[in-house]
Amino acid sequence: MRIKDLRISNFRNFKDEIRIVPQKINGHDIVVLIGENNAGKSNVLSILHMLFNPERSIRTLEFEETDFYDLNKPIKVEVVLEDLSEELCAEFIGLVDAEQVGGQNKYSLSLKFSVIYDKNTREAEPSLVYARQPDRLVSFGEKKLISFFFQDAMRDYRAIKPNKGSLFGRILNQINLTEQEEAILSKLNEASDSLKNNPEIVEFTNVVADITKQIIDLPRIDDLLRLTIATSTAVDVKKYIQMQLKHHAADKYLDVDQLGLGLQSVLTVSIFRAFAGIGKLREGIFAIDEPESHLYPHAQRKMYREILQLSRTRQVFVATHSPSLIELINPRQICLMRKDAQGTSTSVQLPQNFPEEFVSSYEKHLDVGKADAFFSKAVLLTEGPTEQGLFPELGLSLIYKDSNYDLDRIGVSVINAGGKTNIKAFIRLLNNFGIPCVTVIDYDSKDKNHEKELKEIKEICPNVYELPRKPNMGDIEGYVCDNVPIDKLIMFLEEVLSPERKEDLFSDLKGAIKKADVEKSNELRDMRKNNKSLEEAIPILNEVITHTSEVESKIRETLANSFRKIKGRTTGRLIGEKFSDHFTEKFIENTLDAVIQLAGYWDDIEGEQER
Repeated sequence: MRIKDLRISNFRNFKDEIRIVPQKINGHDIVVLIGENNAGKSNVLSILHMLFNPERSIRTLEFEETDFYDLNKPIKVEVVLEDLSEELCAEFIGLVDAEQVGGQNKYSLSLKFSVIYDKNTREAEPSLVYARQPDRLVSFGEKKLISFFFQDAMRDYRAIKPNKGSLFGRILNQINLTEQEEAILSKLNEASDSLKNNPEIVEFTNVVADITKQIIDLPRIDDLLRLTIATSTAVDVKKYIQMQLKHHAADKYLDVDQLGLGLQSVLTVSIFRAFAGIGKLREGIFAIDEPESHLYPHAQRKMYREILQLSRTRQVFVATHSPSLIELINPRQICLMRKDAQGTSTSVQLPQNFPEEFVSSYEKHLDVGKADAFFSKAVLLTEGPTEQGLFPELGLSLIYKDSNYDLDRIGVSVINAGGKTNIKAFIRLLNNFGIPCVTVIDYDSKDKNHEKELKEIKEICPNVYELPRKPNMGDIEGYVCDNVPIDKLIMFLEEVLSPERKEDLFSDLKGAIKKADVEKSNELRDMRKNNKSLEEAIPILNEVITHTSEVESKIRETLANSFRKIKGRTTGRLIGEKFSDHFTEKFIENTLDAVIQLAGYWDDIEGEQER
């Protein structure tokens, strides 16, 4: 069973209908909900949990005024389920739809949920009906046949306790303990050993332990995990079965509430995967909010891979803030939740006709840094790492004018796409997800394809800023060295260059002024041999420039080459911090100002103003 189509409207921040169409690609049936905070990711999972929570009938669901975007309109949810088993088709006979796909009948079940708010009584009236028979309510028993397992972002050890509505409790209820129950109740002191006699429990604990050890580093020992009886007052034994994990450094078991939150998150996924893997869950959709919570990066990546493995056998919904998961999946399986300035959320997926070659190009160059774009209100795309470090720092240097220059605060990402070809593929992807961007392009006079590439970029991105067209100085390093006084540039390089590169710079500067003044050139040679500081070369260079002004451009080109040898985000941050006063108004207007406006902000004489 899987969700084929989902539509939600008027629920919390969903003013208009949002639609999610899950895609099964390369055997993985997964929907990854991403977006900034309060964009509606958790709301999608919450409303599904409300509908399909097996412990609550529809008529007992409680809704507040704040759950309605507009109190004058009903909350509406439409769900189409497909890949129904023969047993489910029999249970819902006369209510399913059938269509021919590849010469075979494919069955689906459509449900409609609505909540009407009565302002007079201040009460909400929920109902769930069949699309084929709108007058027929879905009974509590019928609803329980649809298995939806949800773990929210606030999960803790209670999810792994045998509580009535917990994941562990719901799954544990499917194990047959009839033969063991009498022995357990009569010999409570031997309860743990009695449980070991149940082959289903042995298989279950072994699989949970194996999967958990694959995700997080735990001792490679037998009997790592066990189930025990927690109390002697049990009438229903299953209510008092709890999970324990052996302590890392000793032969001691700990209750799950004594474990770290990260390990508890891992066990939540391990439990579901274990039961699905040993055939105890023939049907069921699994949803988890922020699976990365409380896990260090390596464990996060292992957790994501386990979730992807689970998605081969069960449909999985994931809401996440982690770029690491995004780089592991196909972009078609991303559902981007975007929030406008009024707090209204929309959902965006790649259209069916989005060219596969663009997806392939994006996946080829995707990394965690680029995936950050999906959590952004707007993106500033660059060709190199220096700009990636420069713009956020340059923005921070300008917050005395307007706090919106703090790009992290307003949700703007600066991303190094790594060249014009990659930029084109990235812009197409951003355009289809509705993420606005500004692109900063280097000028390369030696690149024969520069004009063609620039034209193609401008055709798909209306906000392109090309750095000044100066041969050998058309990149950000050249721009900086063309606008900052030479003495400041040299003082900067004195601080950041290694001794070997300082020697190289002395030699390069010597060559730059040799034709203009051989004597001063030789002085630079002697300074290099005597390990003098670059600062001491400043008076010599200024004197040569005074007598031969045209040598200044050669000196600046030489300094730019030294900057290029240390290009990177750290260098960019230092440039933004030290030289912020030397970036022109035109540069700021076409880069930072442009992307801030696209993000939904603009400058105000008071300082901060949101659109």
